[in-house]
Amino acid sequence: MKNKIVIVWLIMSFLSLSSQLMSCSPPITEKPSNDNAVMTPVETPSKATFAEEIASYGKPVLVDFGMESCTPCKMMVPVLEDLETNYKQDIQTIFVHVGNEQEKTKEFGIQMIPTQIFFDATGNELERHTGFISKEDILATFQKYGITITK
Repeated sequence: MKNKIVIVWLIMSFLSLSSQLMSCSPPITEKPSNDNAVMTPVETPSKATFAEEIASYGKPVLVDFGMESCTPCKMMVPVLEDLETNYKQDIQTIFVHVGNEQEKTKEFGIQMIPTQIFFDATGNELERHTGFISKEDILATFQKYGITITK
């Protein structure tokens, strides 16, 4: 009986840890960091509403909500930098620091980080993803909606 309890406990611990590695709960009450330059591949817009800014780009947009204290968010940095460097003619990437930009976080109802929101060229939300997502999966998501991405 003790062995079964230990096995169940180990399984539950593993599942809990693996879910924490895939996404983080945004600590909205955390004091905002001044060091988000590393996490920001693009300047975050500041129009009347964030949704209006997204629509103004005239091309598909990927918005990543996260913060530097979140492990999966840190894993997203090179992916976002690669997209910004190699695909900027076809997609706009934006990073939103949930601790520093709480209004934008609330505007889109973000509850877990990292969360990526995919928008078409007119600013319509296509899809959301929570947790780490690879560059290949990001490109495939846009292509699923008929958006052509070239390098």
